[in-house]
Amino acid sequence: MTRPAPLTLLALVLLAGCGGAATVPTPSATAAPTAAPAHACTAASLPQSGFIPDPAHGGPLTVGKYSPNGDMQAALVYFHFRDGERLVYTNLAPEPATAAPGGAAGPSTPGHDQLVSCDAIDFPTSEDAQGFLGAFRQLRIDAKQREVAAPAVGDKRNAFTDQGQDFTGYPIHGANGAEIAATRGARFYSVSVFGPSPTLQSATTIIQSMLGQPS
Repeated sequence: MTRPAPLTLLALVLLAGCGGAATVPTPSATAAPTAAPAHACTAASLPQSGFIPDPAHGGPLTVGKYSPNGDMQAALVYFHFRDGERLVYTNLAPEPATAAPGGAAGPSTPGHDQLVSCDAIDFPTSEDAQGFLGAFRQLRIDAKQREVAAPAVGDKRNAFTDQGQDFTGYPIHGANGAEIAATRGARFYSVSVFGPSPTLQSATTIIQSMLGQPS
């Protein structure tokens, strides 16, 4: 999938602590439980039927697979990306049939040409996850996406709308988008919904299922 590159580079500022004596932590009797692996949305998370998974564009994430954008890759490295998962679902019209050789193709089916992408990414700390959320927000502002009020999901969140998106490998052109991202502890979540008339409510319903919140 391709998205427009931001117009300016992301400025990442390293804030170094200074002074003070280091404190040696006391070993605990039991090790802290390991968090469950990051998992993105499932087909059951989607509020509409008719979507099918696209394994060619989903699966475990690396820094390079998350985004071709160098600024976003730099943000993942800076905030100590650990691992993650992306799942993609599509609801596409079947190939239009022609009435006769040389005849005009039939119209696309209303409600099709839709794409949903969900990400879940682990960072070492909640501060790292929220730092990446800030980078995610700034890059979308740089790309001239419109920021909108986000429903109260997760610890911190941002939401955007978009227009005129084309997707490599899909017969989807000029799509509109609704997108929401949030953190919960040291994990970052995002959901993007694209199509003729996507709604932020659809994206919110999906991310609520990922966060374990009631819709």
